[in-house]
Amino acid sequence: MKIRLSAENYFRFPDFKRKVLDISMREINEVSDINVTYIVIKTGRRFAKIEFSIKLKKDLNERLLTWKKIEEVINPNQVSFFDGEDKL
Repeated sequence: MKIRLSAENYFRFPDFKRKVLDISMREINEVSDINVTYIVIKTGRRFAKIEFSIKLKKDLNERLLTWKKIEEVINPNQVSFFDGEDKL
């Protein structure tokens, strides 16, 4: 996983968790139409696995607000297509 995320320089799992996983989860949940959570599974004292749970946001208003955030990130100086749509 570290290789796929270009995070090989984090040798300790707590550093990887804090600087890669937690930040990624927060950004994914804020700027996408999915909610992602994870749990760390230990074998003895060793961190063995990470189990992800991915769910689609079901609330239409929440999904529209998410798409508005995405549009603002992509086109920060343009009028939003979603203006006025967040109060359905």
